[in-house]
Amino acid sequence: DVTTNDLMEVDETLSKSLAWMMENDVTNVIFETFSVEVVDPETKRRDRMPLCENGENRDVDEDNKAEYVKLMAEWRLKFSVMMQLEAFKSGLNLLVPDHLLSQFTIPELTLLFNGKKNISVDEIRAYTIYQGKITATSKMCLWFWQLLRDFSDEYKMKLLRFITGSDRVPLDGFSPPFNLTDGEDMTHDMLPRSHTCFNQIVMPRYRNYEEMKGKVKTAIDNTEGFDLT
Repeated sequence: DVTTNDLMEVDETLSKSLAWMMENDVTNVIFETFSVEVVDPETKRRDRMPLCENGENRDVDEDNKAEYVKLMAEWRLKFSVMMQLEAFKSGLNLLVPDHLLSQFTIPELTLLFNGKKNISVDEIRAYTIYQGKITATSKMCLWFWQLLRDFSDEYKMKLLRFITGSDRVPLDGFSPPFNLTDGEDMTHDMLPRSHTCFNQIVMPRYRNYEEMKGKVKTAIDNTEGFDLT
């Protein structure tokens, strides 16, 4: 079953509205029926679609609001995009048949497709390769790992996105490996460069930790690109 929490990632406004309904008395506040407005994509005609039998003639009240919230969430997440979901499923089944997908739970599939939300610095560090005149014990590398540890979760995700194109760690690790490269041809006043196709960050030879921190934050705060999932 879908919930308002599931809805949050798709339609934050509707999710908050439904959550408010569940937390408050809707008597003389909400004047809705068990129906939703739909627009025909070709004719642009607006109509009401019932969420249940005779829904357009059934008023929402304090006693039945939980049912209304459940039906609205299901409509928004499933029925309103049924054609798109069927097209996606058809394409996915060309690669992974239903009988294989059915062996996984929803959380397991989410983890496989999206990667791990929690970022472990030790895990990334363990599988990192180094290029140029640096090693795992070089001062610049130690500063970088300390920087990643000191960052908030938000900035950890932003830095990961800057380097790899995704703000999550793949379930089976990075491929190609996470790459920390010595920017020996760069000056200390330059920003770090990234090559997302290679999961690589090229780091100038900064003079101290604070200088590195400032340059890295400037780079990830002012970068534009595309996200991968």
